[in-house]
Amino acid sequence: MKISIVNYPFFKSKFIRKLKFNGGPYIFLDKLTDSIKKQKLFKLSNTYLNNNLVLYLGGAKNIANKKFVVRLDAINFDIKDKLRRVEQHKIIKSNVDHSLGVIFQSIFCKDLYENFFGKIDKPYEIIHNGIPLDEFTSVGSDMRDNLNIKKDDFVIISSARWRRHKRLNETIEFFNLIKTKDNNNLKLIILGKHDLDKSNYEDIIFAGDIDYKDLPKWYRTGNMFLHLSWIEPAGNSHLEAIGCGLPVLCANNGGMVETVKSSNAGIISNTDKIFNLNLIDFYNPPKPNYEILYNDFLKIQKNYKHYRKNINLNEIDIDKIAKKYFLFLKKITHNIK
Repeated sequence: MKISIVNYPFFKSKFIRKLKFNGGPYIFLDKLTDSIKKQKLFKLSNTYLNNNLVLYLGGAKNIANKKFVVRLDAINFDIKDKLRRVEQHKIIKSNVDHSLGVIFQSIFCKDLYENFFGKIDKPYEIIHNGIPLDEFTSVGSDMRDNLNIKKDDFVIISSARWRRHKRLNETIEFFNLIKTKDNNNLKLIILGKHDLDKSNYEDIIFAGDIDYKDLPKWYRTGNMFLHLSWIEPAGNSHLEAIGCGLPVLCANNGGMVETVKSSNAGIISNTDKIFNLNLIDFYNPPKPNYEILYNDFLKIQKNYKHYRKNINLNEIDIDKIAKKYFLFLKKITHNIK
């Protein structure tokens, strides 16, 4: 079986990725294709001709191939982004209608699609994101000595491609709040580029953008992972942290809660009202309920060994995720007349 994947192999070039293919979907596809080749699941083609099937991202424009599957994540639900939202919805609906099947990144993504476009009438599969467990592992070096972090310091890691709905400001507010509650040995490390002035924060380390190969040792520097993104369709960073052994404290909307739950990796905090899948002011997120968050933080901190010991990595193993892609795409090719 020969499969083409959108923009393969160009997204595997570090130089080109910095210019264009630098988002979460392409980071995932990079590791997915590595696993496909390692396991020899099917042949990957760099041309859309003479193949069994093409795998596209949901918002791809000008799809001409008649034999394709769509990988779909979030649907634009920003009430203030009407012009772009209408155009994106039109493209996604057309792509799904003309596809042979759909892969949703999460149940949340499927529910979001059906809320806007009606019940899916194509073959579909829900396949969560995954990570290479030989790279993101709890065993290996960390950055504690380099950063002069003491052995008994409790280090919180937070990582994202920071945009307003990821709630970096609220992450820092929450950290400062728990610092005032007799947690003098707390540190916060922020991974990822942002626009904040870094000079006014005590016990916070702003690491900036980290090369992908160096991420594991940064995650291993921490004790837990804090992710307050308001609505996260699927996500990768929390999976990377889980792979490195960090329990997660996250907000309760979006698709990332599914992988935190399936990997038994921490606490999904009921810190926000449940999102009803309708249009919202996406880049004006509410403040989370800090009291609920704090109580959940204490549960992880006081039962830290329990949470860390009981993490289950099976559901986020990229090799198992790749096999799920293979089985679904194989089923689709069998249906092609």
